[in-house]
Amino acid sequence: MLKHFASILQDSIRKSDWVARYGGEEFLIVLNGANKEKAVEIAERIRKKVEEGAVKYNNLQIKITASFGVYEVLGETNYLDVIEKADKNLYTAKNTGRNKVVA
Repeated sequence: MLKHFASILQDSIRKSDWVARYGGEEFLIVLNGANKEKAVEIAERIRKKVEEGAVKYNNLQIKITASFGVYEVLGETNYLDVIEKADKNLYTAKNTGRNKVVA
């Protein structure tokens, strides 16, 4: 499942962007130069690909969903503050129904 998800992420970002695993089931996606609207657009595209896909395991089709917290860097210099703000948006997405993008 992790390989499937990572493949979707890799296929969905630009060459100037990067993805890193952050914790057990969380990922950081850095979209260099993207404003909030563009980041939400990309996150929504990834969310839909994840929702529409499935992984075959034995005779099962396993489907997953993904929630996203988007935050646009607005001059912050401390990366921990940026991650905290994105994480807050992620948990808002998770706590308000999951499988959504919150900015």
